[in-house]
Amino acid sequence: MATPPARPGSSGPKGNLSSDIPLSFLSRIMSLLGIEPDPDRERKMLLKELKNNLKKSKGRFFLPTGDMVDVGLPKVFHEMYAVVGPTRTMLSNAASSNALKMIFIDQHLGPAQKVMQEQLTEEAIRSLSKTLPPDALALQMREVMTEFSAVLEVETQRKIDARYNLFLVFMDFVEFNFYFMLKKFDSGLPENDFTYQPRWEAINGEYVLDDLKDFLTASGALTVDGDWDELFDVLQTYKSIDVLSRTNWKKMLTSLTNLRKSGLLLELVQYLSADPVYKPKVYQPNERIVDPFLTHLRNTVESTLTKVAQEKKTDKVNSLVQQVFGTTGISRTKYYTEKANIGFQRKRIAGFTYVEPVNYLKAFLLDYYKRDIRELVNLLLVKGQWVSNALAAPMSESFHQLMEASERLMAFDESLSEEAEKGVKLKTLLTRADKDGNAQSAIRQQLKDINAMARALIIEAATHFIVIGKHLKMAIDDHAKPKHELVLNWKALENTIDKSLSEWMANTYRQLYAFVQLMQFFIKDQTPKE
Repeated sequence: MATPPARPGSSGPKGNLSSDIPLSFLSRIMSLLGIEPDPDRERKMLLKELKNNLKKSKGRFFLPTGDMVDVGLPKVFHEMYAVVGPTRTMLSNAASSNALKMIFIDQHLGPAQKVMQEQLTEEAIRSLSKTLPPDALALQMREVMTEFSAVLEVETQRKIDARYNLFLVFMDFVEFNFYFMLKKFDSGLPENDFTYQPRWEAINGEYVLDDLKDFLTASGALTVDGDWDELFDVLQTYKSIDVLSRTNWKKMLTSLTNLRKSGLLLELVQYLSADPVYKPKVYQPNERIVDPFLTHLRNTVESTLTKVAQEKKTDKVNSLVQQVFGTTGISRTKYYTEKANIGFQRKRIAGFTYVEPVNYLKAFLLDYYKRDIRELVNLLLVKGQWVSNALAAPMSESFHQLMEASERLMAFDESLSEEAEKGVKLKTLLTRADKDGNAQSAIRQQLKDINAMARALIIEAATHFIVIGKHLKMAIDDHAKPKHELVLNWKALENTIDKSLSEWMANTYRQLYAFVQLMQFFIKDQTPKE
């Protein structure tokens, strides 16, 4: 049977002319003689040739009278439907399944790599975080991630992606609606009943033309030499059962290949569409599943490390707050607060960034420093007989600096009230920030300056607390010595109070130490945010 040569391009419905129709030998001779070719005449000649080929075919696909499609065609399609019909239901939504993608990848991982993959889960990371500090945990997890990624090198990724794309080609064929097409030849055909004996009838070719075009597209990439057994192994793992008969699939592929080589289906479509140069668009997917998998895994690891580190920090902060204040419900600031930040967040502005440490600092200065700590420091500095005034001078200086810092902190908080100049300016800029770019820039600069001031107050206070704590530790050590070298009148100091001086100093030192640690959590490795 003669098969028309491959012709690029396509034309529209019957009756339209196409400049893509190739010239016949006679037309080329006429062109050489200066006679213009007739595209419509060429198309009609090619369609006549196609019709003659179809009439000569032995597949009983075509009845020339009325351009009917004969019963031989639904018979061939029903045989394919019987092979893949049950698979369509079984693999519904499989193309969007992340679990299936993981099976494609897992097929290329050895036992050692699967152990590493398990180590990168959130559960495993959290378990390991109980024995490793955050920095060591992050280093170890990133090393495992790097080693695991190295296994999926470029060539392995190519093989995995190629197998997954073969699956997509397979699914495109499986999802072709055989039943919708076949029911046109037998209106009584039940869906998914493969024991039913069809009673096919010839029908007008126009009724199935679009179906045939879709079939040529869906089946165009199927080849007998694909890695079908490897693919079906993956699908068997996914569904815990063979999704079809592998023997029947291979037989069907052979029949489909022979049908494609005969050119009958393509010629039938070309003739019925009056488009002798029609060529189907073959579906050739080029999906990549390994890169997105590695990116997602890497992001999951980093997200988990961040969450674990933040949780540990929060737990440590809460523990220190409890140790310092005896409760975690601390609220001392009036205007530099998270409540005030709600307005900034609505405008996508960072707002006040040192709310927690400023709140804790104000509470510590008001509730402890100006009372218990002040009383102890006054006792040591005023009534204590130091061997040298120079030894007590740093403690005295820091004590007075903290008193001044306390006043500045109170003024800082009050300056942000809606009645104060700075607070009024912030409120005004905030109301204009949506429509006025200059206002938004101005408010960001204002907040940058305010947060820098808050940070400076925290650092200054923490520095002076460290000085006082250091000298208090020196005093504790000196008090415990048989022969005192720092303060000479410990006995006299003890007689002026009604509690244990050693316990008072030790408890105050522990409280100062815990508070300085608390401040360091918020200041260490941070810079003021704009």
